[in-house]
Amino acid sequence: MVAFSKQCIQKIACSIFSVGISVLLLIADPVFANDVIKGTVVKILDGDSILVREGKTRHEIRLWGIDSPEYKQPYGNKARRQTEKLLKGKLVSVRVINQDRYGRLVGIVHTGSININEALVKQGGAWVYTTYCKQSICREWKKTERSARKNRVGLWGGKNPVPPWKWRHSANSR
Repeated sequence: MVAFSKQCIQKIACSIFSVGISVLLLIADPVFANDVIKGTVVKILDGDSILVREGKTRHEIRLWGIDSPEYKQPYGNKARRQTEKLLKGKLVSVRVINQDRYGRLVGIVHTGSININEALVKQGGAWVYTTYCKQSICREWKKTERSARKNRVGLWGGKNPVPPWKWRHSANSR
């Protein structure tokens, strides 16, 4: 008879548990980074979040690499309307980058040949969210943002616009 040490049994149990959790995660979340979702935009949640219906499934999508003003923040409602004008009822493809802590899929949204994330920056409806946007495309988006600022397009037409990530932590957001 083979005798196993307590430590050996714990290692085996831990390995089995890890494999089981991995399998459950694969089953529970069928969408992974770099997957492409194709569907119809059924709702605009705010300037940088939408609801996409793909068949019978609805996906909450957060636009990757940008951050639009919050509802109560100056220009927040206008940013939402900009997104609505670009996307409401449209067929889109979303290249999923990741999933955020709120369970939303985060991705780059296209309708036809238009990159919506970039279009919102160009129209002054969003900042490039440099905390998360680190890829080469982000450098191009920053140039686009600088041009929108220079031309006072969208939110840049206001006095001293505050980035949403700073505004959320200020007393103004409460």
